[in-house]
Amino acid sequence: MGEGKTEAAFAVDAWLNTRGNSRGLYLAMPTQATSNALFGRVVGYLDRLGLRNRAQIQLAHGSASIEQTELRLREIGFGGSDATVAASSWLAGSKRTMLAANAVGTVDQALVSVLNAKHHFVRHFGLADRNVVFDEVHAYDTYTGGLIERLVVWLIASGSSVVLMSATLPSRRREALLRQIAAVPLASPPPYPRITVVAEGEERAVHFAARQRARVAIKPFSSEIEAITGRSIDMAKHGACVLVIVNKVARAQSLYERIALAGAHVMLFHARFPMSERLDIEKSVLDRFGVAGSGRAGWILVATQVAEQSLDVDFDVLISDIAPVDLILQRIGRIHRHARVRPSGFETPTAYISGLNSRPEELPPEAITRGIYDRFPVLRTAWWLASREALDLPEDIDRAVQWVYGEQQIAQCAPDVAAAHEEARRESEAQAAYQSSLAEKAALADPHEWSGPSSTVPMDDDAAGNGMARFGTRLGDRSMACVPIYRVEGGYSVLGDAPDWSDGEAVPADVARRLGARYLRVSHHRLLQHLDTVDAPAGWDKHSALAGFRALILTSEGRLSIPPLFVRLDAALGLVVRYESKRGEADD
Repeated sequence: MGEGKTEAAFAVDAWLNTRGNSRGLYLAMPTQATSNALFGRVVGYLDRLGLRNRAQIQLAHGSASIEQTELRLREIGFGGSDATVAASSWLAGSKRTMLAANAVGTVDQALVSVLNAKHHFVRHFGLADRNVVFDEVHAYDTYTGGLIERLVVWLIASGSSVVLMSATLPSRRREALLRQIAAVPLASPPPYPRITVVAEGEERAVHFAARQRARVAIKPFSSEIEAITGRSIDMAKHGACVLVIVNKVARAQSLYERIALAGAHVMLFHARFPMSERLDIEKSVLDRFGVAGSGRAGWILVATQVAEQSLDVDFDVLISDIAPVDLILQRIGRIHRHARVRPSGFETPTAYISGLNSRPEELPPEAITRGIYDRFPVLRTAWWLASREALDLPEDIDRAVQWVYGEQQIAQCAPDVAAAHEEARRESEAQAAYQSSLAEKAALADPHEWSGPSSTVPMDDDAAGNGMARFGTRLGDRSMACVPIYRVEGGYSVLGDAPDWSDGEAVPADVARRLGARYLRVSHHRLLQHLDTVDAPAGWDKHSALAGFRALILTSEGRLSIPPLFVRLDAALGLVVRYESKRGEADD
């Protein structure tokens, strides 16, 4: 982590450009948030590349639009007709976006090209002869990972160059990806960290010397919110810059409320803020905790997974919920990331792991990972970390990942612990086999065996790209992009004050652009059921800025009651989703 993988991908692209071997760049990210975060860096790279003609770029994901792309360009100083990098309105839209010279978006938009989707060939043509970069390639389950493997084969067959990046990739996944493109037996990899190149069917892997980091102390810690609150406030009082990463939005909101109530300096960062506000928060996070961040001492950032990757921030100490080891390591990569003077008592990087016990015989609590992560790698991570007081980076990155995702058996342990591991292993393997079979059914055949379109009815492109279709790009719980609006006296409001348009009036174009910049994603099943039944205001579907978004209609106070669910859009907390029968207890 922090060695400059993204810049290395830019270097590959620049080299390809000098040889005339690429007609553009597509950077495929795990999420919409990471796509938005990397957009500015890609635009800056294209500007530095000094292209003779103005470079085209698009923001490519299920909730993007030409208005949002142009807004982001203006925010980072590239708006206007004289800009060296610009967006094209003709190339907007989920299908034509891939035809732009350069794009940053989710991996989903690229994966539709190997699904039985109606216009998959448009995306495939757009990706052909391109430099396609997959960042954080470890961050996918077996189903999406299987689709990525098939996409890599198609890209190579179409003359594209492919860059796959990860600091925490299990060897099984690395070998599966290499098998798609290497025509010779794979060599034993050199020591970590490494770069592997496959060209014309031959593989070459080399070790490189990474920046040596100090030992990172690992300390088991309580999963109770009160304990995390007290420890983070205490460390901040001693001048530390503290990062707290938890697995669920509701847990982050509860922690923030308690820390703020105590009067400590604290910021909250998660995925359930309207996007325009979320981007403002992200900028504030980078301004305070980034490379040149100032005024960091005594501050606490409470965040979810949005802070664990593709965000160049630096903290003195970490408190993290237990999670699979690759994600724990990504979170550790946010502390002592840059050379700076640390406050007294925090000279050694330290990670407090919430839910980790000091003895391997004690299982981590399920509540903080249930519904988020596969139980098996969580149990394996807890076992591996429990016997270690510190990690030596970068060497232990590979050791930890390969052990947790490998087949080594745990040492002798109590019968109940062994039974828990075995049950979790069986469930994990069964789920992986099921997902692998689904990926094989969903993807187009290998390009060397493909004989034409499938006879089955093709799925909808947009639904597939958002993971909503049967055999789409993702499995898991359904989610939906929505835009919060306020029902006020006489009409509707964007921010909950005076009405921006009247009852019966169609949504004005300028208001639609403002609304489109405030989308967010929700996944709670009861809230999704409600959104399915709500009619949007008149003219909603006439604006490209609102395409694909549902209307989340709130009262003038920003509230919505869907018994037994209570929803509230809070300026400080973001979207709060709680059960009315459990006062003060949040629910994800």
